[in-house]
Amino acid sequence: MTYFPRNKNFNFQGLRVLAITILVIGVFFRFTNLDTKVYSYDETFTSLRISGHTTKEILAAVNNKEISILGDLQKYQRISSEKDVSGTIQGLAEEEPQHPPLYFLLLRLWAQIFGTSVAAIRSLSAVIGLLIFPAIYWLSLELFESSFVGWISILLVAISPFHVLYAQEAREYSLWAVTILLSSALFLRAIRKNTKLNWLMYAAGLAASLYTFPFTIFVAIGHGVYLAFVERFRLTKKTIYYLIASLLSFVSFLPWLFVMVSNLSQIEETTPWADEKVGLKTLIQGLSFAFSSVFYDTNINWQYPCNTQWWQYLPIFLLLPLMGFSIYFVLRRAPKSGIFILLLIGVTTIALALPDILFGGRRSLMARYLIPSYLGVELAVAYLFASQTTSSLKPQKKRLWQCSLAALLSVGVISCSVSSQAENWWNKYDDPIPQVARIINNAKNPLLVGESNSVGTLVALSYRVKPESKIAVFTPSSTFKLPNEGSDIFLINPIFTLKSLKPVIERNGNTVKQIDSSWCIPMWGGLWKVEKPNNL
Repeated sequence: MTYFPRNKNFNFQGLRVLAITILVIGVFFRFTNLDTKVYSYDETFTSLRISGHTTKEILAAVNNKEISILGDLQKYQRISSEKDVSGTIQGLAEEEPQHPPLYFLLLRLWAQIFGTSVAAIRSLSAVIGLLIFPAIYWLSLELFESSFVGWISILLVAISPFHVLYAQEAREYSLWAVTILLSSALFLRAIRKNTKLNWLMYAAGLAASLYTFPFTIFVAIGHGVYLAFVERFRLTKKTIYYLIASLLSFVSFLPWLFVMVSNLSQIEETTPWADEKVGLKTLIQGLSFAFSSVFYDTNINWQYPCNTQWWQYLPIFLLLPLMGFSIYFVLRRAPKSGIFILLLIGVTTIALALPDILFGGRRSLMARYLIPSYLGVELAVAYLFASQTTSSLKPQKKRLWQCSLAALLSVGVISCSVSSQAENWWNKYDDPIPQVARIINNAKNPLLVGESNSVGTLVALSYRVKPESKIAVFTPSSTFKLPNEGSDIFLINPIFTLKSLKPVIERNGNTVKQIDSSWCIPMWGGLWKVEKPNNL
């Protein structure tokens, strides 16, 4: 059923021209300045994973003096004949089991062809980011049987600041967005066709999405609730096929689920921020900014909103009502499709936000975790504008909606234009690497001293600090001895042991001074410099 008729008075040719223009702009933003943005802490672990190495190997090499300068760390960011695909899987299983292997295996293959430079590594996400266009178009057709809604959806995601940012990130989230859309479209197609082949295709799509990111489980739950609603909670043939397809998907994911369960302690160790308690006000504020960033981005770090200007708060007062009305509108005009979209938005948001509210934590403030919700909002907004710009409204009201769509697309283009030229942005969580690197590079003969849990920071610095800079990594203890070499000694991110280290360092008249505390996130311990008596 088509929920609104084709309007003969509407200039569809003009829409096609607009769509092509926006698409070209969206493609440009996804590939521009890929190599100039800071290669963040998380991205260095992506390179570490595809190289097949582990942080344990780096620590062992440093402790055995096989590594003495910062440039040596780059060995662990490149693919070599020493490690094969099994090293990638093993590294993920042992050190980051919360990240399934599909994206990393694809990236390893990509890197073997195109190299391991920053631009080459990120280009896979950019290419995958282009697949979001046909994927959301297909889902729009399945939901509304309208190519017009599909084109509006493409326009919105093409210049969405959020999607552009993660299309330039060497992580799996661009692929996750595509697999969410594809598995959802396959799900609706399977309901419509109700053949074994289509349900098997849905099972494969859902499995691929699970092997991209485990929070696909929330999308799958939404699918199940939607089918129960459509089938009026009866055990029909469609329901049986769905249950079999879902079972096949989860059985295929069991090997990695076993890895995750077996390494829960490692997941907790690598995600300590998840249980950090924040107030309800911060959660509401953060979620509001997160959803607004899908359409307009003022570079607010909504988790730790330091140095935020008042004008940066204005978009939420305009965009949140638009999103809320869009959801209401689609529920009223296309109830079945509206229920699907509401579940796509609501299940993930509630699953992440409710534990944060009840028990404390900030999982729902991880913007990348809410990708299913953002896609649902974009579909609702696309339907609203498609309906109102082709409806039988009075010409003045119709022009108002058309101008509103133009304004929404314009602010997206402006946001992408600004962020594309920036060295850093909120999705890097105000990564301090650039300013820290500048301080170290201005030193005469720097020695970087890091804790065993600061290896990732040292690797990230290796992309920007002079490669000949000396390094030393230690396991914090009371017997720690300050290295004598290096005219400028820096302590890198000593968040956990600075309190116990200071007395040891200061025994010989040395002092420790923090020289960079610009990062908003409390878990960043800052950059500290050891000042010796003869330097005072």
